[in-house]
Amino acid sequence: MSQQHVSAHPMLSVTPTPDRYYPRTTIFGVDIDVTTSASAVERILSWCRLGWRQLVVTPNLDHVVALRTNEKLGAAYDRAGLVLADGMPLVWASRLGGPPLPERVTGADLIRPLCRAAAQEGLSVFFLGSRMPVLEEAARRLSDDAPGLKIAGMYEPPHGADFDAAEDDRIVEMIRAAKPDILFVALGMPKQEVWSARNIDRLETHAVLCIGAGLDYIAGKVSRAPRILQRTGLEWVWRLFSEPARLGPRYLRDIAWVPRLFLGQLLHVWRRRV
Repeated sequence: MSQQHVSAHPMLSVTPTPDRYYPRTTIFGVDIDVTTSASAVERILSWCRLGWRQLVVTPNLDHVVALRTNEKLGAAYDRAGLVLADGMPLVWASRLGGPPLPERVTGADLIRPLCRAAAQEGLSVFFLGSRMPVLEEAARRLSDDAPGLKIAGMYEPPHGADFDAAEDDRIVEMIRAAKPDILFVALGMPKQEVWSARNIDRLETHAVLCIGAGLDYIAGKVSRAPRILQRTGLEWVWRLFSEPARLGPRYLRDIAWVPRLFLGQLLHVWRRRV
């Protein structure tokens, strides 16, 4: 992460949001919310009830490494109202000192409970990203799981590099016209975080969640690792064997950072205690 994004907060800080104060802890230089999946869902619903506009990001080890050089991603994190630890290494590092994170909270794991709660409260959702067959199948499964769910729309944008200004405006106007309460953005990191932070103030939606491959999991296009691997922090092994060509170089880069990151966390804990 660039120097301006390295946290200057104590190990446990109180950070304001429009609706409440809540605790955060600094892990690998990133301020992370000390919360559970259930509390995260409730906080997102509270934004919708109060009419606020907030961004949700879910850092894992790959995000942490990218944040050290990607200033646009760092700016997106600065804009986020909720920062949830997607990766188990962040949870483990939190136990070195300061308040431990109670659990891993992934964007993918928030989709179903949030859609169920949205259906109960009459809130609408919009799906942006992935591919149309995936969006349609995910919408069908989520509607079956959450009867009465209002799907305001879905859109498969152009793939590849960041959108040009015309496409950016087209997507924004499409979402503004649909007026969803909750927007799920599945464009991949860092594109989804940068795009969401850049446009959240133009959107008439209360919560924007960056969910990566979450809709692919829901639609059954990509198989999720067994729960035992998720709980033990070995989901990355499952994903590596599933997509070795795409994920191999990324994971090798991230693993190379692990000793430096954990040493930095230990120094951070020691300095705060001193």
